[in-house]
Amino acid sequence: MQEATKRAAIYARTAATQEKGASFATDSQIHACIAYAHEHGYEVVEGQIYKELVNGHTTNRPALLQVLAEAQKGTFTVLVVYDYDRLARQPLMLENLITQFEEEGVKVETARDTTQVDTLSVAIYARMNRGEK
Repeated sequence: MQEATKRAAIYARTAATQEKGASFATDSQIHACIAYAHEHGYEVVEGQIYKELVNGHTTNRPALLQVLAEAQKGTFTVLVVYDYDRLARQPLMLENLITQFEEEGVKVETARDTTQVDTLSVAIYARMNRGEK
């Protein structure tokens, strides 16, 4: 029996005034996420590439709220982000977002780090990087 192709969405975020360089530009993030999805056999769902230009210290972000709503509808099963700090800079916020996605049956994966880590490790990672701007 062949496993069904996993459907993926992509979320990219940058705060342009604070973060400079190709690795943080949303188009570069999206390109890396698409490549990651294809390498892992995921189908990037049409219309499910989200990008926004906003600070990562709040969850009141239009594209993030939209991707959460689509996760609740079951539109995709994997959310690919370039790095965890694209979802949130604050450890508890990051942990809460990952938990929200998991409760909807969506696994969050990063294009930058292909190792599997648990939510606690993600929170520690986020805490270490939250001071970077």
